[in-house]
Amino acid sequence: VDGRQPTLVGWLSYVAVCGLCALAAWLAWKSIAALSPPKWLAWALLVAFGVRVGLAVVFTHLLPAYGSGRDHQLAGYFFPDAYDRDRIAWELARSDRALWDLSPRETRVDQYGGMLVWSALHYRLLSPDAHRPLLIGVQAATASSLAVVFTWGFVSLAFGGPAAALAAWLTALYPEAVLLGASQMREPFTVTALAIVLFGYARGRRQGWRQGLVLIVLGSLLAAVISPPLAALGIALVAGALIWERGAVGRLPKWVWIALPLAIVALLALTSRAWAGAGVWGANAVDVLR
Repeated sequence: VDGRQPTLVGWLSYVAVCGLCALAAWLAWKSIAALSPPKWLAWALLVAFGVRVGLAVVFTHLLPAYGSGRDHQLAGYFFPDAYDRDRIAWELARSDRALWDLSPRETRVDQYGGMLVWSALHYRLLSPDAHRPLLIGVQAATASSLAVVFTWGFVSLAFGGPAAALAAWLTALYPEAVLLGASQMREPFTVTALAIVLFGYARGRRQGWRQGLVLIVLGSLLAAVISPPLAALGIALVAGALIWERGAVGRLPKWVWIALPLAIVALLALTSRAWAGAGVWGANAVDVLR
């Protein structure tokens, strides 16, 4: 269904990616198991994934014939950003260069580099014989769908069951979320990372900080790889909530209060460095910050 010639390498690449996605889904469900999730949540997750993957396949086949006629739609991409990044990731994968050694041309399509390098790594290791954008599309659909699970967990702990049901189904079916989840974009990963951070905070607040802090760190790391400013935003939200609710959140280790501002500063430094490298708002990090 991906429009490429079926080969053994192609089959194995999809097996590997689907295995990775299945592992991520199992870990996500396990993280909310203690909350006794309702059966309908599994259906919401499956509906979200099915709609996103189905739309990704539809884009691949129908946009070249019935799209706007622009380059990205002729190639089967809904968003031009996804087309530019994925095309250059394929070129980088086919070269003999180190994947982390990005040129100014490459940082212009992904100033942070995380999504570009992640895509190129898959093409180089799993699909060297053909460009298979759906390898990244399946992962984006999975990540976008897992936001349903973590959003339900956060809202369930913070506001209760009825609000959590509404939030979960909105996350599953919100049109822009569906379009982004069906494309090779950064947002499916960053939105889910932010949902993990919020779920970690709510879980730490209600059920103890041991597992809550693990979720906050994991969500922040995922966001930092894809988009450092969004990771800084997530940590700032947690820091602000801790200060606002300091009487309700319980006692935290002192290292947490030291780590939070240091993490925000480090992520803002990475952001300003990336923007300077891409020529955004200045030629160096000081110009960007100014």
